[in-house]
Amino acid sequence: MTSTLRSNCNVIAAVLGAILIAGSSLSIANAAEGDAGSNPHRLAAKIFKEHNCGSCHTLGSKGQFGYTAHGLEIKKQSLGCVDLLTAMTKLISVPEERWTSEQQAQVHDFHEFGCTQCHAMTSHGMEMTELGAKLRAAHMSCPEVEKTLNTNRSSAGE
Repeated sequence: MTSTLRSNCNVIAAVLGAILIAGSSLSIANAAEGDAGSNPHRLAAKIFKEHNCGSCHTLGSKGQFGYTAHGLEIKKQSLGCVDLLTAMTKLISVPEERWTSEQQAQVHDFHEFGCTQCHAMTSHGMEMTELGAKLRAAHMSCPEVEKTLNTNRSSAGE
């Protein structure tokens, strides 16, 4: 595939992804304030499904996700979700022109993995988007989704 065609495909994928993310973000924000918000397991399952967490993660046990085959491949090449967020938080203080190629790849992954749906790198530090703030208020941060879905699954009626 030529670099121009690859670039065009990446642009199209990014636009389609943004459209899908916008739609699912509104749905989840409404759920955090509505019916699913009253049932933490149902809200966590909705977040997991609509944010496509299942493309890399499987439901596990003892409060932790497992990995799909795709997730295992990504894990070999990238930081995990929490480590990536930590790296991005530290990177805010580094001028963009001084980012290494590894840091640039991490920023790409931060966007690609959907982290920017809830987290925003700003000149003031790492902040929450509107969706992120609503989910945090509903106690549904990424670690809380993981914990909720992977502990006491049988008692949640699943």
